[in-house]
Amino acid sequence: PTYAFQRQRFWPEPAAPGSATVSLADGGMVFAQHVTASGYLVHQVPVVPEAAVLDWLIRASEETGLPVVRELTLSKPLTVGAGDLDVQVVVAAPAEDERAVTVYARPAGGGSWTRHAQGILASGGTTSAMPPIQWPPADALPVDVDDLYRRLATAGIDVQETTLHAAWRTGNVLYAEVSVPDAAGFRIHPDLLQAALVAGFAGTGSPTGWRGVSVTATGAEQLRLCLTETADGISVTATDHAGAPVLSIDEVTSTVIDPADYVTGGAAPADPLYAVQWVPMPDAGVAPAAEVVVLRHVTPESGADAAHRSIRTMLDTLRTRLADDSQDATPLAVVTENAIAATAGDGVTGLADAGVWGLLRSAQAEHPGRFIAVDTDAAEVPEAVLSAAVAAGESQIALRKGQALVPRLTVIDAADRLDEAVWDSTGTVLITGGTGSLGALVARHLVERHGVRDLLLTGRRGLAAPGAEQLRDDLTGLGAVVEIVACDVADRGELAGVLAGRRLTGVVHAAGVLQDGLIETLTVEQVDAVLRPKIDAAWNLHELTRDADLSAFVLFSSFAGVTGSAGQGNYAAANTALDALAAHRRAAGLPGISLAWGFWEIRSAMTDKIGAVDVARYARSGLLPMSPEQGLALLDAVSAAAPALTVTARLDVRAFASADVPSILRGLVPVSRRRSVAAAAAPEASPYDSDLAARLARLSAPKQESLLLELVRAHVATVLGSGTPHAVQAERGFLDMGVSSLTALELRNRLNAATGLKLASTAVFDHPTPVGLAQHLQLSLVGQGSGREPGSAELAGLEAVIAGAALDPAARDRLARRLQALQWQLDAGAETGVDQTAVLDASTDDEMFDLIDKELGLT
Repeated sequence: PTYAFQRQRFWPEPAAPGSATVSLADGGMVFAQHVTASGYLVHQVPVVPEAAVLDWLIRASEETGLPVVRELTLSKPLTVGAGDLDVQVVVAAPAEDERAVTVYARPAGGGSWTRHAQGILASGGTTSAMPPIQWPPADALPVDVDDLYRRLATAGIDVQETTLHAAWRTGNVLYAEVSVPDAAGFRIHPDLLQAALVAGFAGTGSPTGWRGVSVTATGAEQLRLCLTETADGISVTATDHAGAPVLSIDEVTSTVIDPADYVTGGAAPADPLYAVQWVPMPDAGVAPAAEVVVLRHVTPESGADAAHRSIRTMLDTLRTRLADDSQDATPLAVVTENAIAATAGDGVTGLADAGVWGLLRSAQAEHPGRFIAVDTDAAEVPEAVLSAAVAAGESQIALRKGQALVPRLTVIDAADRLDEAVWDSTGTVLITGGTGSLGALVARHLVERHGVRDLLLTGRRGLAAPGAEQLRDDLTGLGAVVEIVACDVADRGELAGVLAGRRLTGVVHAAGVLQDGLIETLTVEQVDAVLRPKIDAAWNLHELTRDADLSAFVLFSSFAGVTGSAGQGNYAAANTALDALAAHRRAAGLPGISLAWGFWEIRSAMTDKIGAVDVARYARSGLLPMSPEQGLALLDAVSAAAPALTVTARLDVRAFASADVPSILRGLVPVSRRRSVAAAAAPEASPYDSDLAARLARLSAPKQESLLLELVRAHVATVLGSGTPHAVQAERGFLDMGVSSLTALELRNRLNAATGLKLASTAVFDHPTPVGLAQHLQLSLVGQGSGREPGSAELAGLEAVIAGAALDPAARDRLARRLQALQWQLDAGAETGVDQTAVLDASTDDEMFDLIDKELGLT
């Protein structure tokens, strides 16, 4: 298909070179075509979109006079790989009112043919797609298009050009608007269908089966699609922007994507390296004065013990702040001094407070808008700077020589590759955590790729660790001298004893543990347990090897410290302390680099509890899993001149297009993606009114609840990765669905962003079902958005019940007495000054009626 800046067609005009149509003697036909690489990737492999194969059959249906594609089944994806493809669409001789059709492909220029798809073309009338009377329907809930693309990335699907601009959902129907700049040469441009369909399947599969496809118009560059869930898949109707019918599909089915189907034998594209660059804060115009509480946090001492104290003190501060002001928060700006490296030559003298930055970043991820991190060169922080930061949505600032800087992640040049000269193989290379999954992986790689022949691997259990003896034997078989030692590297005396008499030429600090918890629940024990093997061990390594002639001093840090990670405040703190130590060593003329690793797909003692929901959550934040090969390729791409903090992670930059990503990632959002997001949100782009409270005010109470229930179900489906919102049961408890404290927090934050509310962090557990949470949202939004008094929605519902109820005299009398008692409670509250409205607002219906019954002696 035609992609922007990539004018490549799967079906050129008939006169174009390389394409041909041949009529066979038995009445059959062959359409031959040459196919080049497309911008549609699955597991990093260029693939012909499944919708393009459908377009081929639609063309064949026109040529044969059979207007309906009755069936199409794709058995094997058409991977383009390193070379192009020759394609043949073979149409069999007529058999009554139908023809069989088969799609074959082979590498361009020769090789064996492989069958990829089979179908049937048939006669019969076409179905006119009927658009909704109103577009989008009034009760349709907007869908986060960026989130749909993130789901596709989780499934390994990369639609490089954005064609899906807006989407809404109501019940089991997804409405979508798609467009392409040029549809010439296509019956139905594949991009118009592909992105919407894979999004309709919520990343759970790729479309591989088609039934009952009818086309009534061709060449459309804009489509409005209605995708309705069926028993086995999705039915599709499509109209152009004016509402004229274009396409109908009785059913599209999908198949779970198997990465093994997309192996082409070619090398996967290399992933880039990233660095944190501090740039002048963007001018947000004249920023109104913002109320910000400033807390100066400076620890004069240095060393591991001081770092522990600093982080524990800040954790107490954050917890107190959240507990005292959980609903209506004034941002807290925490000011440190020279705790981070923001400009060239920064010596990072405030090492003890460096870990506070990781803790703050995680607090920002858990509670958006509540905290600002500021680092100064001993200067005061002007109020105008904080106001500008709040206005621009910046959560991290560095003040250097009076200038306000903000961090942005940028791609760095990885052309200079690590060679054997960097890893001095004439001495011993120490790897802490050397018997763990990553340590063992790096040990093998240093021996096989970089010629290291003397290894010292430390771990808490030494040779008693699982697989340690086998690792030693394997490395010995490769020609290395290997010693595996039980050593607590965080114990300075114990480490000094192990290093005594050895000539170290390299250090890799890969040890670490995880004990996750939210800011409000982290304990001192959890904090110290995570800091000790990271900070204490790194500090001991730094001091004990200061005089060694090291070629490399590599600290394994984490992307969690760079951006903050919800539920990992202690781990993020430990790793930002390592980042600062690397910068400190560089400033002192010593080798030092901190590699902020992303998520490795191999499991270790630290990551063995990570499940599918966690992986999906990482993908939504833009973090993709790394294979061992990809991770080691990134390690090799790090040059000796790389920044002291180098980010070695696989990132999906499309996930950074949403407004709620950390500001540090904004520089990676593609310009075209930013434009499409802005266009989708622009009022003139769509008649949809995005003011949720205003929409609710126009709906009846039952429809309000229905709309908000769809909102809740959509976000629950996203945070759990459970497919479509329709699959989320309204009455099922969140805990039964598998909602954890982390997913509950993410759900709360997503609902806050969608509604403009400030829900409590316990909201999901206070209202433990989707329908209960929707009702809570309804009460909050209706009260705020329409000017109705609290309780008015419940009274309206009661009025409807009374109007439609056939009550016998006794029941009517009981109900009247209860209502009279309710009036008595309100009158009594007015006389005594007690805010009975607030009391009633905080009570359930059952609680209120029980109170009335007791007052009247009815129970």
